[in-house]
Amino acid sequence: MTRPGRLAAWLGGVVVATAATWGMAAPTATGGSPVEPGTSAGSSTYAAPRVLCTVTDERLPEISGAAGIPDGLLVANDKLAEVFTLDDGCSVSGATRWRGPATEDATPASDRDVEDLAVGPDGTVWLVDSGSNRISRDDVSLLGLEPDGTSTELVFTYPQGAARDVEAALVTQDLQLVLLTKERGTSTVFTARLPAPDPNADVTGPVELTAVGRLDVEAWADPALGEAALYLTGAALSPDGRHVAVRTAAEIFEWVVDGNDLAAELVDAEPTRMAFVEQRQGESITYTPDGSSLLALSEQLPSPVLVVDIERNGGSVGGGPVGVPRWGYGLLVGAAGALLLVLVVALWRVRTTSREPVPDLDHAPHHAPEQELVP
Repeated sequence: MTRPGRLAAWLGGVVVATAATWGMAAPTATGGSPVEPGTSAGSSTYAAPRVLCTVTDERLPEISGAAGIPDGLLVANDKLAEVFTLDDGCSVSGATRWRGPATEDATPASDRDVEDLAVGPDGTVWLVDSGSNRISRDDVSLLGLEPDGTSTELVFTYPQGAARDVEAALVTQDLQLVLLTKERGTSTVFTARLPAPDPNADVTGPVELTAVGRLDVEAWADPALGEAALYLTGAALSPDGRHVAVRTAAEIFEWVVDGNDLAAELVDAEPTRMAFVEQRQGESITYTPDGSSLLALSEQLPSPVLVVDIERNGGSVGGGPVGVPRWGYGLLVGAAGALLLVLVVALWRVRTTSREPVPDLDHAPHHAPEQELVP
């Protein structure tokens, strides 16, 4: 375990409140009607995808994982254990590399194959080192960047030493790792509880994964989309833990879950299609921290960040119009409060100086004027 000081400073500013908002979700999307009305138990409605911004930084040629954080977005490249922070214009505003043990037998960060990214309930950023296009790996590593600056590694193995390829992974609120394999037309779901990092060892584990069941990806896929719709390439868990999204390079699907046994719920229930997203080598998805939108990215440059806005139970889940950050609404509310205070003071002065009788404000009914803060 190592403790780079600058990592602590970086994480302290961006990875603490996973339930806050990035300030970029909209109650109603422009550019088209919903792709498909929500038919799940959550009565969700999904707007047509739209482009938020486009990643053009040459340091991000293969974005394979993403995680929403307050005021930005964390992304990771396929072939390097490094996390970048993007601002709401898709520009890189920070970067840090996972620092593994400096031992001769340690796998260097540059040799990692990171396929997904997740933020745990304690704020730890997990890089999922699970890629194996040649299906030659029988293990998975979780590379942790903890808020206090600690770098950790947890190792998991597949049952009977079988080799798998995984590009979609989740870390649940009760610290379960859920892996969804990349196979044509199907996906095997594996799970294991995250062990507490061993303070006396560079690597914790291995922990054996348990196979829960299989997903019938081909049954959900639109056959007109061909091979791109048959392989799972990314997964995301909503901030409240009640929804799970998975993607292929062509489509996104969503489940409603109660979180008691998330892996089993995925196997036992059918998802709802959220959106068609034709992205060449599309691999990354993540919810915004307030859960009101889903973001989708791809392994290419330039990489447009697509947004699918979500309405739950007949109303949006929060957020405001795109381009107006949440702190902007705070300023508007604060300004409205200041204006109200000025009006009260002015009314008091009139009351104390005027000879005309004035109403008893302490007993008069209060009718606050309606104000539309945002057009």
